Amino acid sequence: MLDLLASYASHTYLWLELGLESGHDQTLALINRGHNVAAFDDAVSRARLRNLNLCTHVILGLPGETPDDMRATIRHIANLCLDAIKLHHLHIVRQTVLEKMYRKGSVSLLSLDAYAAL
Repeated sequence: MLDLLASYASHTYLWLELGLESGHDQTLALINRGHNVAAFDDAVSRARLRNLNLCTHVILGLPGETPDDMRATIRHIANLCLDAIKLHHLHIVRQTVLEKMYRKGSVSLLSLDAYAAL
């Protein structure tokens, strides 16, 4: 697939967006991402070999993550020298495990001030 994307990239402006979401394996398992940080890093390395423009997505405010955890995720991404990052705030979708956790009080949303402090 990466070779195919690289062939397209030679003819047009192309970005590959990879959803890391968190730099912490425990969080990735909790939110059922289906990958760990090492798998993400490997995908970045393989895409870089093909000179693809890379963007990643990160979700701030995931369950169990502290401000230091979120900053560590951003530092990890900075060390990978990606071309772009998209930061998302946590939003809770109805009829998901996350909604159930929220309704039980085991997940809370960050305030505007908490986001700004990051």
